[in-house]
Amino acid sequence: MYLFLSAQDIQQLEVGFLDEQGYTAFFSSVPTPPEMFLFHVDRLMHEWKIEWKTILGVAVVVGPGSFTSTRLSVTMANGIAFARHIPIIGVENIERLSLSVLLSDRDWIPFFHAQKIETFVVPIYDRPPLITLKKIPV
Repeated sequence: MYLFLSAQDIQQLEVGFLDEQGYTAFFSSVPTPPEMFLFHVDRLMHEWKIEWKTILGVAVVVGPGSFTSTRLSVTMANGIAFARHIPIIGVENIERLSLSVLLSDRDWIPFFHAQKIETFVVPIYDRPPLITLKKIPV
C-alpha cells in the first residue's frame, strides 16, 4: 500500500491508499483541523484494517494551499517516511485538484521505484507568508 495525503484546505484532510498496482484501494475526505490530521490517518487505517508495516511509500501534496495545513501534512509525511524507512514523493498541485482526481492518475507508482529516492520533501508556497511582528504595548 502507498499512502497519499492532501491538505490544501485548512479544514480538510484527504487520505488515500493505493495498492501496489497504483489503483485506489481506499479514499476518504475528512473535515478536520490540522492538529487532528495524524489522528484521522491512524483512525482510517484502523477502520480499513491497514497496518503501518504494509505502507511501502508516502506521497503528499506539497502545495500550494493553506500554509499551516501544508506545513503540517508535509511534516507528517516526512516523519512517516523517515520512521518507516520508506520513499516519499512531493506532488505539486497548482490546479488544486481533489485527491480523488489525483489518485485516478496511476502514474505515481514508478516514482517510488525510481533510482533517486527523496529522503524528505518541502512545502511549496504560492505567496509570501503573512507573519506579523508581535505588537508591543506602548
